[in-house]
Amino acid sequence: MLLETARKSLVRIIQKRLGKVIKEKQILKGLNFMGLEGENTFTPIHILHNLIEDAKQHNKEMWILLQDIRKAFDSVSMIGVKKALNRIKIYGKLENFILELYTGRRIKIITAGGLTEGFQAEDGIDQGEVISPLIWRIFYDPLLCRIQNTEKGYEMGVERCINLERKENIRETYNTSCLAFADDTMWIAKTDTEMQQIVNKAQEFYKLNDIEINPKKSELVIINKNRTRETSGISLGKTKEKVAEKSQKDLSRFLGIWIGARNQEKNIKNRIKRDISCFIYTIGNKWISAGQIKYLNNKVLLPRLEYRLMTTHLNKDTCDNLYQPIIRLAKRKTGIASSAANILMINEDLIGIKTLWQKHIEQSITEWTIRINDKNLLGQTTRGRLRQAQIDLLSTEPI
Repeated sequence: MLLETARKSLVRIIQKRLGKVIKEKQILKGLNFMGLEGENTFTPIHILHNLIEDAKQHNKEMWILLQDIRKAFDSVSMIGVKKALNRIKIYGKLENFILELYTGRRIKIITAGGLTEGFQAEDGIDQGEVISPLIWRIFYDPLLCRIQNTEKGYEMGVERCINLERKENIRETYNTSCLAFADDTMWIAKTDTEMQQIVNKAQEFYKLNDIEINPKKSELVIINKNRTRETSGISLGKTKEKVAEKSQKDLSRFLGIWIGARNQEKNIKNRIKRDISCFIYTIGNKWISAGQIKYLNNKVLLPRLEYRLMTTHLNKDTCDNLYQPIIRLAKRKTGIASSAANILMINEDLIGIKTLWQKHIEQSITEWTIRINDKNLLGQTTRGRLRQAQIDLLSTEPI
């Protein structure tokens, strides 16, 4: 037990120091947003949202393929990991240390009858290892860089005036062909032909590293499809199985949020109603104190709802109407009359329950500050959307 603790502490130190160097020197260029300190799902979700909103506003065609990989971490070969480490100039003792973490591992499977007999794993990286997310990102980075450098993908652009007297404008463009968070990969293209070329190029990498794609769990979303173009879908994986287009009414899930060809506000509100109903059903008949319901509301329910609203903005009346059942539940649990003013539940000196509107506006302001000050693709696409809004509104105010 003591040896295992010391080993994990050492791996954590290596992971922290290696991750710090990689982040400071911007060694990994692929658009994967997991494995380094401070990264989360927020960035790829908002980049994707900016691209989709641009496509919808300008009626531009956009193809999105949500790709599923079968047992991604278990499929990684040690030869591929070694070459990926060498690619970023990791050799010698550090290289051997990382490779030996995954060499000679013995695995046991938990079953209803207990643990099975142990067997030795020949390939794959252990998902429970603290450094594994970073190793996956290093391993996957060559593919993402290769796809991004093909100059295929969706192009978002906006005109910017640099000299008003001479009427000189420049067009800023941001090209995106892939987004990833760990093994959750999204390919983005302008046409079906371009998408198929991206998928074929990616398949070369997967074949080389013996990674298998699952076409049955992959989904294809098309924004503003050109109706004159006949296509039966995208061929994916070793078997070249077709992935058909999702219906315009259907939504697809990416990192916990829902995307689709149409406006999704109504769908999001329905999901929030279901989450609130489920929460009320779970604790409705439980004996809980005011402090417990405050904690469950502020720390459990609201973060879940706010994540669903990451790309959707609701006004105050809508938020208040959606959250009224929670206020009524809190009044009943604390013995306060249902006719009492809601401020009694919200006031920090009394019950201190946060409302959906409070959390929504607080999170929206925080996220906007992060997005507008970001120096990479997230900030570029956000400022591009802002400049486009300035042009549409004929605003002369600086941004």
